[in-house]
Order: sequence, then structure tokens, then C-alpha cells
Amino acid sequence: MVRDLAALNKTEMLLWKDWGVLDSHTAPGPDELPVLDELATLTGQPSPPLADLRSAYRRPEFVVPDTVASYSPARTDVPAVVYVSAVARAAS
Repeated sequence: MVRDLAALNKTEMLLWKDWGVLDSHTAPGPDELPVLDELATLTGQPSPPLADLRSAYRRPEFVVPDTVASYSPARTDVPAVVYVSAVARAAS
């Protein structure tokens, strides 16, 4: 859901890139579950309202930061830090 939200906000990430709630090594707690339920409802809609997608994406636990953790199976230095903003600039 978090990756779907990022992609719907024009930031498509690979499956092994983690940030925010994705980079937690524990199960979501009781405070996080309602927020994740809201996100599931929003991203599960056939045509979610753009304003709602943008608003959800601005939340610190969902927005893709400048750096993310990479758990790529092709790397030996796992997790590695990936500078997303530098990669985005190089691609444009």
C-alpha cells in the first residue's frame, strides 16, 4: 500500500527499497493500524481522489525521503543507503 501510494504520487520505488513504516522490523502497533487501514481504503479505490492521495503521501511515515534503505538481493552491503533525490535528478 505504501509503495502504491508513492507510485500514485509519481515516485515509483523498487520492492527492496524501504522507508518510513516499511523500514520497521516490528509489526505495526495499535497506533499505526488505523492509519494503515485508512491507506488501504484509499489506495484500494478504483479512482481515489487525487487530493486525498497527495494528502496521505505528505505524511512522514509514507512520503519517500531523500534517502531510503535498500535490501537488494544483488548487494552484499545490506541494507545500503540509497540517495533517492540524487537518483531522481540523474534520471531526469
